[in-house]
Amino acid sequence: MNWNNSGYTLEINGAGSWKLYRIGTQIASGTVTKNAEGKYNLKLVGLGDTVYAYIDGNKVTSYTDANPMLSGRVKISSNWTQVYADNLEIKTVKGGILYATAMIDGQDDGVAYNGTWAINNPGGGSADNWYRTMSVSSTAGSSFTFTVDGSGFAIMGGNDGSAVIDVYVDGELKAENASTKAAPTRGEAYIMSALTAGKHTIKIVLKSGTLNVDALNTIGERLAGCGRRCDRDSDRAAHAGVLRDRQRRGRPASPRSRSSWPGRHPPETKSAGVERRHQRTDANAGKDRFHQRHREARRQRAGRAPDRQRSDHRGHPRRHRLLY
Repeated sequence: MNWNNSGYTLEINGAGSWKLYRIGTQIASGTVTKNAEGKYNLKLVGLGDTVYAYIDGNKVTSYTDANPMLSGRVKISSNWTQVYADNLEIKTVKGGILYATAMIDGQDDGVAYNGTWAINNPGGGSADNWYRTMSVSSTAGSSFTFTVDGSGFAIMGGNDGSAVIDVYVDGELKAENASTKAAPTRGEAYIMSALTAGKHTIKIVLKSGTLNVDALNTIGERLAGCGRRCDRDSDRAAHAGVLRDRQRRGRPASPRSRSSWPGRHPPETKSAGVERRHQRTDANAGKDRFHQRHREARRQRAGRAPDRQRSDHRGHPRRHRLLY
């Protein structure tokens, strides 16, 4: 598949000019400081319906997709100019859902079709389809059955969104007259998640419209972590962006951000801490006066001169000065 058929593409040239594409359509652009050696660190983060783009650790843009593409392959490409790429890293995002823990081709032996379906045999379809296969039906009542091991599934394939379906999970009707989405090649036309993790038998019944089935993805469970926020670096950059937006609009910054305060703690916390330290100091000073009286009494009984109290300029025992 060419880059302009891919879901999301972040492009940069040697001068630092960048562009973000969705299936070949430009959705954002900008410029970063030119690197004398032409070296840049690119990062794309996909979380739910939002894609975040980073260059050299700084977020340059984000895009919320009304019809997001939630799974696919990662690819590095270039034009005819000589380009070097290294240190490719693919990892999960905290708080995200694994949208493709396994893929079942539409012509896999584990998929059983009933009714009227037009089926391209392996090798006979477009190279843009998984394993060059596509199963198509426009006949109401046609159905197919398959098994997944996860917490949901997705029907993949280019669709126009006309199909209306019933969804059965383990023999129980879970969704009636469910709408499908217009989806690009290898995109998700229908998703059902939040099932109990484990093996499930799924049956899809076409009620109306046309349904194209290229493949079926198994959806995993949501990962523990920071919810809709990205990984640690993404979270910091994203929150800094929110903070700057709030400051530009004259709105108060979130009290959860330490960067919104000049000191280490918010003012009310800092004042409370100082007050608590004073309380501890006064209590310790009282104990010292008690012990001082006992030391003086012992000295008097022994015939020695009383101790001279050593205090700082506040009148507190000198050993408490580090608390201020």
